[in-house]
Amino acid sequence: MRVRTGAQVLRGCGSMVGQNSQNDVQWLAVGSLLHLQPDIPDCNDRHPVVVHGWDEGRFILTDMPSVEGASEIFKVGTDWVARYVLSGKAFGFKMELTKTLFTPKPLIFFRYPDKIETFSIRKHKRISTFMVGSLSRRSGEGEALDEIECVIRDLSRGGCLIEVNARLSVGDNVTLSFILPNGERIENIPAEVRNARSSGGESFEGGVMFSEDAVQKRIVNSFFKHIRDTEC
Repeated sequence: MRVRTGAQVLRGCGSMVGQNSQNDVQWLAVGSLLHLQPDIPDCNDRHPVVVHGWDEGRFILTDMPSVEGASEIFKVGTDWVARYVLSGKAFGFKMELTKTLFTPKPLIFFRYPDKIETFSIRKHKRISTFMVGSLSRRSGEGEALDEIECVIRDLSRGGCLIEVNARLSVGDNVTLSFILPNGERIENIPAEVRNARSSGGESFEGGVMFSEDAVQKRIVNSFFKHIRDTEC
C-alpha cells in the first residue's frame, strides 16, 4: 500500500472524473485543514480535520475530531462534503467514510473522491514578497493577546499570505504591521485568518483578509495603483 505522507501533495483535477488532467493542480498537502460537512439536507454542522495521508485513487486519511459522540457521528458508510482553500482557489468534493480507527490514535479513512471541483476566489492581483512583519492575535473584544514575528509571503489589495512559528486557526482575529516594498509603513491593519495549515514543524501558513473598513487599506491600494500605473 502506497501512502503519501510528509510534505508530499495530492494531485487532483477540478472538473475531471476518475482521471487526471494535463493541467493537474497541487491541492492537498499533508497537514492541510479540511472542513467536513455531513452530506445531509439542511445539516450545517462543520468539523475541521487534518490530513494525515492519502493514496491517490483509493483513500484520504484524516484525524477524527474530538467531539462528543464522535463514534456515532463518523460512521462507516456515511457521505461527507469536504472543502479546502489554497492559493486563492476553493476545492470541494464528496467522499464516503470507509473505515475508522481508535487506537493508537483516532483516524478516519475516506474513499478517494471521484470528482473534485475548484473555483477561484481571488479578487485581487497578488505579488510575491518576503517581508518580515509582526502579527498580534486579538480577543473578541479587540484586546491584543500576543505579538509574534511573521513573514509575509505574498500580498494583494485584499490580504496576504503569512507564515508564523505559532498555530493559526481559521477565524482568528489579528492585526498586522509591516513595511511595503516602497517603504510605506502599515501599522496594525485588522484582518481575519481565512485559511490555515501546518507548513512543517511549529510553522503555520495562513491566508488573511484585511478588514474592509481598515483605514490602512488606502496605503495598500495606493501601492498597487502605483504598480498598475508603472506597468501600463
